[in-house]
Amino acid sequence: MKLTIRLYIIPILFLLACSGDLFQYSIHQINSEYSGSNFNIINAKKIEEICNNPGEDFTFAVVTDSHIHYDKLDEAIHLISKNPDVKFVVHLGDFTDTGLVFQYNMTLEILDELKVPFLTAIGNHDILGNGLTIFKDIF
Repeated sequence: MKLTIRLYIIPILFLLACSGDLFQYSIHQINSEYSGSNFNIINAKKIEEICNNPGEDFTFAVVTDSHIHYDKLDEAIHLISKNPDVKFVVHLGDFTDTGLVFQYNMTLEILDELKVPFLTAIGNHDILGNGLTIFKDIF
């Protein structure tokens, strides 16, 4: 009798455990909460307005390869935001590890904290799976 009860309980417990975030993300997903944002186009125009004085020096920050270090990206963005000399930020790619939508979203949530515009270049990790399609859709 106990064996029969255990056989029924184990699948039920497994299914209950799977109802959380385990299957929240799909490698096939291409729509982001940032879809259609055109960040690079919009921010390039802002940068042109900010840095349109040829006789004036400006400072910009560069970040790269934040794909598995979202906490370090967050720290870097906070440091950059504290520096009033920085006029814009360029992210040189690899802000996702495997080109998944949720990884794009995680990075953009952090970059949205910037007080200055940012531009992005695509990295080799960012194009994995549907990453190129997602990148084009967002940037």
